Amino acid sequence: MSRLKEVYELVSKLFDHDTRTESLLKLAQIANEGKTPELATILCYSSGINAVIIEELCIAYNFIEPPTISKINADRIVSVIRLVKEIALTDGTATFFTNLNMHILLIPFIDVFPGSASIELVRTSALAVFCSLLQKHGSKSADIVKSLRMCGILEPILHILMSGEKTGLLMAFKFVELLSGSDSGLKLLFEGGLAVFQTLKFAVSRLKHRVLSHSPEQLATASEATRGDMGDINGCLTSIVNIYHNIVTSPLIESLSMRDIIPSEIFMVTAYEYKAIAIIQERKRKIGEIIQVVRGRGRGEK
Repeated sequence: MSRLKEVYELVSKLFDHDTRTESLLKLAQIANEGKTPELATILCYSSGINAVIIEELCIAYNFIEPPTISKINADRIVSVIRLVKEIALTDGTATFFTNLNMHILLIPFIDVFPGSASIELVRTSALAVFCSLLQKHGSKSADIVKSLRMCGILEPILHILMSGEKTGLLMAFKFVELLSGSDSGLKLLFEGGLAVFQTLKFAVSRLKHRVLSHSPEQLATASEATRGDMGDINGCLTSIVNIYHNIVTSPLIESLSMRDIIPSEIFMVTAYEYKAIAIIQERKRKIGEIIQVVRGRGRGEK
């Protein structure tokens, strides 16, 4: 059986509640393989399938409140979210993502109280959709940021920075890093005012305790691809440096009159705390630029 024929058969089985779960899991697996670029188009232009996806997202709300969920239900939700991600990232179907308010429907999965490993998997899967969107569009992500503003994503991201662990915290830092990479994203962060930057500082302090449990040499030889705690820490550190570098070197920090709202101590503490373990040269260079900019502001330079 050809892959396209298999996709069409699986899509047709989504209408039957008895075969829906298995079909969702297989379609998500096909999406993960990345070898069927027609998948999103088939999903969006097959009559009634968009309604099925939205129905599945709404049904899933019953499983995340309270935050306990069985593995099979978690796998089912993650599969639906993976299909939503496929729709959002495919050029010919991306408008369905926003026009059908799928971005809004994903927010409850991000803004959920952390519980089991299964619920954390659901949360990080939903957050991965937005990270992928920002990563794909880069500095031209104004429309994406507009959608993020409308769905109020900043508040749940701050919650994850305050209380998230491991992969969740790593994803939250990565999201803020990607958001800070464009003028429109920085404006969204600045709209959050002091709360955003105090939360970032608190998240950095939380991470410091994990950092101290590893030697600088261990962290230096790790990478974002490294499995386990060291890999997560390394990814967080890289995002933290990039976030503050993007913020303090942006002209928006002056044009939006943010100098009085963002305390320079946040940058100084972050930069100096991680100077000792920032062995990777690019990270060192960016920390040096951050310190230089902050020192210049302390002397009243612009």
